[in-house]
This record gives sequence, structure tokens and C-alpha cells, in this order.
Amino acid sequence: VDQLTQGRFMFGLGVGWFEEEFEVLNQDFHNRGARTNEALELFQALWGHDPVTFKGQYYNVENACFGPKPIQKPGPPIWVAGNSEPALKRAARYADTWHPVRPSFSQLEQSTQKLAIYLEAESRSMKSIEIAIKMPLVVEDTASDPEFPTRGRPADIASAIERYRELGTQHFVFDLIPETVDCALTTMECFAQDIRPHLS
Repeated sequence: VDQLTQGRFMFGLGVGWFEEEFEVLNQDFHNRGARTNEALELFQALWGHDPVTFKGQYYNVENACFGPKPIQKPGPPIWVAGNSEPALKRAARYADTWHPVRPSFSQLEQSTQKLAIYLEAESRSMKSIEIAIKMPLVVEDTASDPEFPTRGRPADIASAIERYRELGTQHFVFDLIPETVDCALTTMECFAQDIRPHLS
């Protein structure tokens, strides 16, 4: 995919949260974090030089070759999603970008402080990682809720975005929650015309 996009691919992952999905696949829900960490280490090895021999608890390859190699070196940027303590530790160890989902201002501030501690344990600093939050975007003529600050009037949403930026966020991934396609298009148009001009 990195080749097809000419080096614009971002490798994003989360461990999942819906236990029934794991049951359908006959997979252990409770070791998903450890398996994800090991899979990440295997991917990073495969993005490098061939051949690769990897012996782990869950994955084993011997003299494996992987191609085509990604354009980006040493590999595509890794986005680690999640708000939990294990997700923060995973981001500190592996991620170029931490991707929390729907954090409030206070939650983001508290989690960022924890992330800084985990980064230091990995001999990294906050400058080595970016923050990209995922938020639902709902434009309506109501006052915004501190727990859902990207729902409300355009000017209030713009203020919320600026507040998130002050807390260290560099990127935003907005979820549109429309009932119809027309509603989604209207929300996108409103963002372009009424929210984006308020952003510095």
C-alpha cells in the first residue's frame, strides 16, 4: 500500500474491544495486546532487510522475505489507537502517532501526562510522537457539551478544536454521524465554510 500511495500510507492499529468478535474467530480476547505488540515487532522486522528470522510467543518466521518494501524508511508511520493504559504504553514503545478516541479535554490532558512518563521510560520525549484524536462531528444549534465538545454550533466547535490543539493535538480525524448522505454532505460543507475559517 505504501508503494501504491507513493509513500503516503500510515499504518494504524488498535487491539479491538468487542469480545464477541474474538469469540467468532476463536481467538483469545485477553492476550490481544501482547499479540498486537509482537505482530508490530514482526512487521518492523519485515519492513527492513531480508531474510528475516523471528521467533516469538505467537508468531514465528524463518528466513522470510517480504516485498515490495515500503517507500518510507524504516517503514510507514505507526499510529496506535486507544485510550487505555496498555494503549499508552504501546504508543510510547512503537508509535509515531498516538490516536485516542473521543477524549474530553481533561481526559486528553491526563493521558498526555501519562504518555510522557511512558515515553521517558522508552528513552523518548513528547517531541518524538504526534497526537491525532478521533472525534464525532455534529453541527447543530445547541450548546456544546464538555464531554462532547465537537457537537454544537460552528464557532463553539472551532473553539474546541483550538483547545485540543493547545493540549498538544496535531491531527484530527472526524467521524460524521449522519442519518443520510445529504446530511453528511451538509456537515462537510458547514465545516469548510463555517468552522475552518475560525481556525488559526
